[in-house]
Amino acid sequence: SEINLDAYVEGVNYNFAEHRAETGAGQIVLGQTATIGFWAGRKGKKLIESLNGSKYSTELGDWLASEFPNIYGKLAGKTNKAVAKFYKKLFKTTKRRCRRGRHRKHGSSLANNLRDLNAQVMATALAIYVTDSDLAGNTAERYGFLVTTEGLGAATFSVGDSGEAFGLGIGDSRVMSIWNILKATNDQAVDGRLYDMDIMLRELADKVYTMINEIGAID
Repeated sequence: SEINLDAYVEGVNYNFAEHRAETGAGQIVLGQTATIGFWAGRKGKKLIESLNGSKYSTELGDWLASEFPNIYGKLAGKTNKAVAKFYKKLFKTTKRRCRRGRHRKHGSSLANNLRDLNAQVMATALAIYVTDSDLAGNTAERYGFLVTTEGLGAATFSVGDSGEAFGLGIGDSRVMSIWNILKATNDQAVDGRLYDMDIMLRELADKVYTMINEIGAID
């Protein structure tokens, strides 16, 4: 504001750093994510099963397996129905493991981490897929998602002091695209085990994924 130009003077190099939220660029906006509870619930299951036209479609499972093979390689060829079942089982199993107190000796921080991280990471992957019109069409709009040609994957987020969980060193920028955050997690996964069960890295990652899924949540 308050930029005054005299007659015949051209205004150049004014960089306002503005982003069009509807394109997916810039920070996360409302409608680009959902909570882990949404994906584990009836609406989340229904959305997953309706993607790409049928609960028997394998496009989602194949995409997860090809883009994030260290985490979801076993989902190759799986139908939407199977993917929804996989998520629900993941969600329930980690909750049950925490309630039984098997990791109580490590403290509540680890218990919360084991309870949520696997579900949080997959929730982000699912949100990337359903908000990208090139991948899933506009199916997710009826559930309240903001669908664009770039989707959540193009949005950015500062990982702050959790940089080590995403391969960042001292002096590296903390701002990453959601796509690169998920890719970095995949790079450190082993046979479906996030961070090969490294407690410290899991706790750092859990903070980031929880915030990602809650900032723009439809639910």
